[in-house]
Amino acid sequence: MRECKEALNELAGSRLVCLTWVPGHTGIPGNERADQLARQASSVAFVGPETVLLISHIVIKTAIMDWANRLSDKRWQGLTTCRQTKEMITGRCQRRARDLLALPRQMLRPVIGVPTGHSRVQRHLSLMGLSNDPSCSYCGEAIETTSHFLCHCNYFANQRTTVWGKPFLDPADIDVVTVGDLVRFIKKSHRFSASIQY
Repeated sequence: MRECKEALNELAGSRLVCLTWVPGHTGIPGNERADQLARQASSVAFVGPETVLLISHIVIKTAIMDWANRLSDKRWQGLTTCRQTKEMITGRCQRRARDLLALPRQMLRPVIGVPTGHSRVQRHLSLMGLSNDPSCSYCGEAIETTSHFLCHCNYFANQRTTVWGKPFLDPADIDVVTVGDLVRFIKKSHRFSASIQY
């Protein structure tokens, strides 16, 4: 690299030098030939005592993460269960995962439980045999699912308006809400306040 720099400086001492970046595959014969040779060389098996170039740790880690994510996405799309969760969460989101992992345990439980349907709402409690009536005890208008609590219950319309700017949500809206806003809504609702430490 140092020799190239010295050669360029020497060349620039007696004439005007202009360096131009040339993107690959632009129809320049030398570029096209270099790409062709590189492709040929990559398909030839290496013969020698050891690997020519070491593979960096980050390349291996990234490849494993990409493979795991593809496998996870495929499994999620193929699931026929988790109806309530799939109604609100379409897939994996790195930002959401990072924000969830940063929450204290007392807050993590309701924030995970609400979109997945595994929280202390009347329908879930009645399925577990802990309640006789799955109806919403706040509005009395529908069965209290987590989707009803987050999106439709009239009783919590003011809290939704404060957090999201509208009194009612579509379940698909939950897929794009931030973890912070979900925390704010759950706290403002006081729906699970017995298990949440403020």
